[in-house]
Amino acid sequence: MTGDAYISRKAFRFVIDSSNSNCHADGLTFFLAPVDSTIPRNSSGSGLDLAYFDAMANISGDPFVAVESDTYTNDWDPYGPHVGIDINSLISVTNFTWRDNITEGRQNDAWIGYNLTTKNLSVIFTGYMSNQKQKSRLDYKVDLRNYLPELVLLGEGGFGGVYQGFLRDLNSYIAVKTVLKDSKQGHRKYALEVKIISTKLPQGLASTLLYLHDGCEQCVIHRDIKSSNIILDSNFNAKLGDFGLARLVDHEKGSQTTVLAGTMGYMAPECVTTDKACKESNVYSFGIVALEIACGRRPIDAKAQANRVRMAEWVWDLYGTGKLLEAADPKLCADYDEQEIERLMVIGLWYAHPDNNPGQQSPAINEGSYPCPQI
Repeated sequence: MTGDAYISRKAFRFVIDSSNSNCHADGLTFFLAPVDSTIPRNSSGSGLDLAYFDAMANISGDPFVAVESDTYTNDWDPYGPHVGIDINSLISVTNFTWRDNITEGRQNDAWIGYNLTTKNLSVIFTGYMSNQKQKSRLDYKVDLRNYLPELVLLGEGGFGGVYQGFLRDLNSYIAVKTVLKDSKQGHRKYALEVKIISTKLPQGLASTLLYLHDGCEQCVIHRDIKSSNIILDSNFNAKLGDFGLARLVDHEKGSQTTVLAGTMGYMAPECVTTDKACKESNVYSFGIVALEIACGRRPIDAKAQANRVRMAEWVWDLYGTGKLLEAADPKLCADYDEQEIERLMVIGLWYAHPDNNPGQQSPAINEGSYPCPQI
């Protein structure tokens, strides 16, 4: 079973020991639930701390998907100990008899996996028959995204899991990569990978724009260049996506009058005032993305201090006072090459110059190595 096929496959080992007594509690569960979930009231005992008691439904106030190792027969349960898959209720959607032998405190094992392609949740668990340990299996098809939309494990690699997360404040989906303690690649190599990505991304995007502007029969005006439209291939090369708003323009014509389209903060000022899109407006958006990479923030942050709401203007002011490094992403904890990050911000300002004069155009993107521009 590979990381490509499985979101996760985890192994658990546990003991439930009733000390030779047939009078015991209800069992335990392995469950997935949103981060901010709370334990419902009246959920102890038969509710297994997941659901409040209701003779008809035994439902929960918060969504969950669980695998229960149930050792006590309640009114809604099948007779006898069993392993069940529960979705928002302790009335299992499917179950299998569990020969638990908890009166002797035997060790039990469980393997829980989820197949990303087939949406199959599988449970392999051990029990005892005639004092011999044996395995049983339980399967159920369920799309976890319908129940746990905030955090879904997208896959696993050498460092650890990659999760889908959602930032409520920004109304934006993100990918969260974790680094396991026993990762063979380690934190240092992961940091190097992130550094490579941050270096290759602006270069790859610049090469893409050069091709769209000069390498095609007609000039391609993307009109919605932003960080969320940039994807990375397996070698961390930047690819520009979402051409739904793109327009083709003859090289001689240069611009096209059209309905206002794009994302505020990334759109060039002339696009907003004239409704005209051109390759220079693409270049402006590239400059904003470059600043975004260096500063680690959105182009417009309505919650920021008044002088920091618009990123480009804030960075421009810092550049003018010789304090450009104050705009560097604070999450980097000053662990960066100062010259490199300064160059990236200067290039961003060069292409997204906030002090535009009437008729001024953003400079064109060229291929090759040039000194850092003076602005």
